[in-house]
Amino acid sequence: MNALNKQVAIQLTVTAQHIAVSKQLRNEMLKTKPLYDKASIEEQLATRIKFAELIGKENGIKPIMNNRGDVGFDRNTKKGDAARNMLKYYFPSKPKQATPTKKVSKQVDEAEELLKKLYALNKKAQTRFIALLEQDGVI
Repeated sequence: MNALNKQVAIQLTVTAQHIAVSKQLRNEMLKTKPLYDKASIEEQLATRIKFAELIGKENGIKPIMNNRGDVGFDRNTKKGDAARNMLKYYFPSKPKQATPTKKVSKQVDEAEELLKKLYALNKKAQTRFIALLEQDGVI
């Protein structure tokens, strides 16, 4: 067997192993996602940190916390870009966003909205509108 055939045989074996492991990885990712989606924000962040640390170690870069409260990598380096892409590939799930504890509902005052529209009209249109209201006996 010549050198090329020997090397091709090795690469075919490794490729077959890679395909098998890729299928296993996909199955594990599909099992993890629903559990991750149900987890608390803190559990999700701890999980993403574990993956980021593994990927960071492989790329020789430390994960950082970004301004959205998620784990990421330096955006100014090729290593950071590579690590970020690996994290997206190996752990594509995004963490939940913290929800505000106090919801503020904004009530719309219909009369105030109409008054704003009236003031937005030119003076001639405002005068005509008021005259129409008087004609209808509203004011």
